Order: sequence, then C-alpha cells, then structure tokens
Amino acid sequence: MTIFEWGNDFSTEGALLAWCPAETIRDIVLLAAALNSQQQVDQHIQNCSQGAYNFDTCTGEPTEEMRTPVAHAAGKYGWFKTIGKAEDLAENIVGPVINQFSLPFKTIIRDLLAWAAENGDPR
Repeated sequence: MTIFEWGNDFSTEGALLAWCPAETIRDIVLLAAALNSQQQVDQHIQNCSQGAYNFDTCTGEPTEEMRTPVAHAAGKYGWFKTIGKAEDLAENIVGPVINQFSLPFKTIIRDLLAWAAENGDPR
C-alpha cells in the first residue's frame, strides 16, 4: 500500500496554504465564498484567527501570517471537503499556478499523479 503524506503534520489545507504563492490565498478565499457563502467564510476566518483576519483582509493584500488561520478555517469548516468543491479548487485555482507552488507541494502532487498513472484504473 502506498501512502502519501504532506509532512510537517499538515492537513491538505495546511499544505495547500503553506506552499501556495501568497496571491493564491486570495483566490482560495474567494472560491470558498463562492462555493459556500461569503458570510460563512468571513466568520470562519474570524473564528480561526481570533478576529485578526476576515474575508476583506484575506481578499485584499494577503500576508504570510494569514496562511495558518485560513488553512485552519478551510479544514475545520470543510470549505472544499466534497469532490465537486475539491475538483473546482484543483482545476481553477491550484492547476493554473502549480508551478509557482513551493517544491514540497509540487513533489508530492507529481508523485501522486505518477502513482495514479501507473496503478490507477485504466478506464
């Protein structure tokens, strides 16, 4: 059995937000609002940042410091926990800028895709 892990005790949301380009934080938050609701996403970010950040700050000029609370909000509240929402995130946000992600993220994604190509259902 093959297991893929992000390392650093990261969840998928944690890895995504730790290793994405800073500008992509904005795109992730905007997509979360479109798929869930802006009011909910705003409240989730505030809850997970102890009020330090909100929807407007995260869709304005993203900072390094907002990565962890946004990742926590995304995971805790399941912003992308359905197949359709995860596909939307992958196709519209991650895919177009995957080469700008940090090396650890790109390496794991490439290893996963290679494994799937070799071991996946050929249909």
